[in-house]
Amino acid sequence: MTNRALFDQLSNPLEFKKGWIVIADAQGRVLTNVTDSVKVDNIKALPYLQDVYAAGQGWYSTKINGKQSMVVYQTNRLGWKIITVVSQQELWQKLQLIKNGAIAVSVLFVVLTIAVLSSFGLRIKNRLNSLVRSMRRVRDGDLGLTVKVYDKDEVADLEEEFNTMSLRLKQSLGEIAEARSAAETEKLKLLQAQINPHFLYNTLALVKSMAIDVGSAEIGRTIDALAKFFRLALNRGGDILPFREELEHVRAYLDIHESRFPGRLTTIFEIEEETLSCEIIKITLQPIIENALLHAFIRTGGRGTLHIRARLQDDMLCITITDNGSGMIPEQVKDLLEKAEGAKHRMGFGIYNVNERLQRQYRNAYRMTIQSKPDEGTSIGLFIPQQVSQIAVAI
Repeated sequence: MTNRALFDQLSNPLEFKKGWIVIADAQGRVLTNVTDSVKVDNIKALPYLQDVYAAGQGWYSTKINGKQSMVVYQTNRLGWKIITVVSQQELWQKLQLIKNGAIAVSVLFVVLTIAVLSSFGLRIKNRLNSLVRSMRRVRDGDLGLTVKVYDKDEVADLEEEFNTMSLRLKQSLGEIAEARSAAETEKLKLLQAQINPHFLYNTLALVKSMAIDVGSAEIGRTIDALAKFFRLALNRGGDILPFREELEHVRAYLDIHESRFPGRLTTIFEIEEETLSCEIIKITLQPIIENALLHAFIRTGGRGTLHIRARLQDDMLCITITDNGSGMIPEQVKDLLEKAEGAKHRMGFGIYNVNERLQRQYRNAYRMTIQSKPDEGTSIGLFIPQQVSQIAVAI
């Protein structure tokens, strides 16, 4: 093995052309001269290498043949000196190459970083612009529009939230349109019921006069009840009326029923005074009572008892209508509240309609309960919210 091969690992990897390596023992005798650029048997004979024996390892700068050089040395366990001599000029040239290489690599890294960030930023910008365009389309009426969700980042969260908002907005507007259509249909029915009410009142007044002329007070009372029934039902076109007037409407209806079927129905009213000034949607109680009269007392030939209670509790008008009729099975109770078609084609469409109207008016603040068992009767509860400012003790 040559000297250079033996000590390649000790030399500078930059392979200085004007540098050399020498190994000497403790007495200065040259054991190995890797580059053989200096012919000497004892390094102590070289003035510029005298300082290597001053310490175990180190470096210093000195002039060799008029050129500034750097001497680097260290001592191994045998006491040998491993000395490297490098031209300072060549060292600085190599360092300059390293510096230029580092600068080039840094510039390349910066360029690549800018390119990657620009590409990422452009992608984010395009996604945001697409999201903004979709928002504008939704604003212009394209409801239910969704965008494609990319990746799992913050922008993806925005895209998912936009999709959820758009779908819910479409659903909500559909529900509003459906409710508005139902309200318009109901208004149309009310308008149809209000065709020329004065003509109806005048006709009833004429019939009453004719009944009095022939001495029939019974017919006169029935006509009075019928006139009151229509007057309160129409309510001058309004939908809301005091609970006091709703009770008058119910009593007028029950008076007419009593005229048709005298002595068959017993009605008990338990009404707290403070409930009379509460507000309620008109024609709320009459359909429920009519349903009881039509279906609850079939087995008894129309004979039975109705118990109507009303109280005010926690700003809630609580109304209970109880009959001692034939009652219902659980499936019938469920149909009354949930299945419009089932109620319409069998029984209880009036109750279903009342429930729907109150839900549209009061939303989740209102609730209806139905308790019924076969042969034990039915109890229907209405819980209608009231504003505190609207509640006053009735005079």
